[in-house]
Amino acid sequence: LPFLSMLVWKWAYYAPNTYKELKLQEMRTKKIPLPEGFDPQKPLTLGDLVAGEGQGVLSLTELMTKVMGPYFIFRFFLLPLPLIFFGPAF
Repeated sequence: LPFLSMLVWKWAYYAPNTYKELKLQEMRTKKIPLPEGFDPQKPLTLGDLVAGEGQGVLSLTELMTKVMGPYFIFRFFLLPLPLIFFGPAF
């Protein structure tokens, strides 16, 4: 279990929570009030977003399209794409 936690920590906890903090700072800058019942001190994990928490601050779709999606597309598709020209050895 600790090994699995090491593999998913960045995606399950760190990325959603860091993006939540960015969104909260943007809301404070624009003087947008926090949604009713939202606790800014509570960590917001991937599981929380799947459960529907964080409404009014960020959504699972927004996290996937602005944070995780571009990383995965760039890192695992676009970056290795030139290796296709070297043949199946890569």
